[in-house]
Amino acid sequence: MNKNEQQSPPVPGQLMAFLESLPGMAYRCRNTPEWEMEYVSSTCLALTGYSQEQLTWPGSTPFSRLIHPDDRDMVWEKIQEAATLHTNFNISYRIIHKSGRIVIVNEEGNALFDSCGNIIAIEGFIVDITRLATYKQKLDEQKLIAEELFEHAPDAIFLADVASGTIVRVNRQAELLTGFEKQELVGRHFSLLHPATTRASAIEGYLLQQKEAEACGRSKPEEYAVLHKSGHTVPVEIISQMITLKNQKLTYGIFRDITERKRAEEARKKLETQLLNWQKLETLGTLSGGIAHDFNNILTPIIGFTELVLESLPPETEETRQLSTVLNAANRAKSLVMQILTFSRQEKTPLEPASLQPIIQDSINFVRHSLPTSITMDTDINPCNCTVMCNPMQLQQVLINLCTNAWQAMEHTKEKILTVKLWKSGTDAAISVSDTGRGMDTQELERAFDPFFTTKKVGKGTGLGLSVVYGIIQAHGGNIEIDSKPGKGSTITFHLPVYEDRNTATPLQE
Repeated sequence: MNKNEQQSPPVPGQLMAFLESLPGMAYRCRNTPEWEMEYVSSTCLALTGYSQEQLTWPGSTPFSRLIHPDDRDMVWEKIQEAATLHTNFNISYRIIHKSGRIVIVNEEGNALFDSCGNIIAIEGFIVDITRLATYKQKLDEQKLIAEELFEHAPDAIFLADVASGTIVRVNRQAELLTGFEKQELVGRHFSLLHPATTRASAIEGYLLQQKEAEACGRSKPEEYAVLHKSGHTVPVEIISQMITLKNQKLTYGIFRDITERKRAEEARKKLETQLLNWQKLETLGTLSGGIAHDFNNILTPIIGFTELVLESLPPETEETRQLSTVLNAANRAKSLVMQILTFSRQEKTPLEPASLQPIIQDSINFVRHSLPTSITMDTDINPCNCTVMCNPMQLQQVLINLCTNAWQAMEHTKEKILTVKLWKSGTDAAISVSDTGRGMDTQELERAFDPFFTTKKVGKGTGLGLSVVYGIIQAHGGNIEIDSKPGKGSTITFHLPVYEDRNTATPLQE
């Protein structure tokens, strides 16, 4: 050894015996990038695959060659940094076992200094942490997976402290559901997620779900409304369960947005109602058709013989006036029977392509002559030159019926405006008849197309008008809807499929 080189003190015998018994490698080495070992405990063989002699004898393998190439610079820098600060170092890195396998180790140690403050050696302890590191890596991976599952779950997740009800954590879907950012949600009381009108019931439900979750593991799904930042509410289904994290009891709430489900349910209910109404109409049509047919057979001789008697009597007699009254009543009854037969008719109506504007215009002209002078009639039918497959006479019947209903609905209102519009709506032609009348409430709307249902006084209507209209529009492959509120008037709109070949349209006969 050069006289100028400082020699580190020898390892005492008792300490050496102790170091040999430890499940790791004790060492002392020079502070050089090669880390030439002055001493290693015999446990180095199990750790590295190299014996004491192979690591300490002159010309032996320097320890730096055992360190993984990607970790060598890091190990050197960490140890030099600690030595400069006169502190201990603790680093983890990889070494290459003599067999070629990778061993993950943890090294703790410190630098030894002479009286002048020069580093004379590095000593420490190296232990195999491969199993621990592998376990930690798997644990980190599982934690990352759990984080990803939580963060990217398809439903909104809220974690709330059981004792205080304060939200402690949410996922990304919770932000999307509520419109609030995470930092706006965390720290708030869970009840603020709900509208003020339902907040009390939400708290009550939360407490019940909490008890249920404690008893059964998780609660049953319950439906609530969540308040969005924009002010609108979102229907959700909530399932809760109790969990404990770091000795803190939490409610783990899964909030599922059921907006689409609600829409589907509403659509299903609407279809079921339409189907039920159609079945009712079909049943009533069959029943009333049979009765009307028999009644028509009874009326025919009454009308016929009454007309014959009237022809044989001189005019302006009491008998003539009385028989005329009978004939008028019988004709009104016959007209009602004809409506019932139209409503109950099952065979398909023959349809032909025809332009809508002339049909609507003729209907408007007819209605204008019978309108009271107090009613203003507005029309907007020029922008759409639509052709549809239809029975022109039946469409005129529909329009006249709707217009008549409209002006009768305005009998007791101050503002009296009847509006008829025609426009193109996608692949359909849309026709609407609006009034400023009394309007209809929800119950009346539900029964509007029922046969024999009417809001008019006795003797003012039969209740067959809208039923007949409904049947005609259905037979034309269209649909009809009513928009009405009490005191706001009504708008009845029906849609008919537009006929593609407009050149074959049949003009309305004069």
